[in-house]
Amino acid sequence: MDVRTGAVFSVERVFDIKGRAGLPVVGVVREGLIKVGTVLRDRETARAVRVTGIEICFSGGESGAATLIVDRRDAGNVREGAELVADSTASPAG
Repeated sequence: MDVRTGAVFSVERVFDIKGRAGLPVVGVVREGLIKVGTVLRDRETARAVRVTGIEICFSGGESGAATLIVDRRDAGNVREGAELVADSTASPAG
């Protein structure tokens, strides 16, 4: 299935920090715009990951480097090395 993507996020690291409401996912925004509420899907498995927060890193890092905070209920759906995509129908309006 060929889907027109609105955003592409490459996952580099996934952290599970006790006491934190969400799961920090470090990576790079390769394309598009990701907002709180965006639903991303693993390009290979199609499993959904809901973005509940975003932390941007500008100091000396790769352009587009960011940490997405994802819903803990989606912990099993996100993996290191994955490419997460959002198509125009899956992204929140706004």
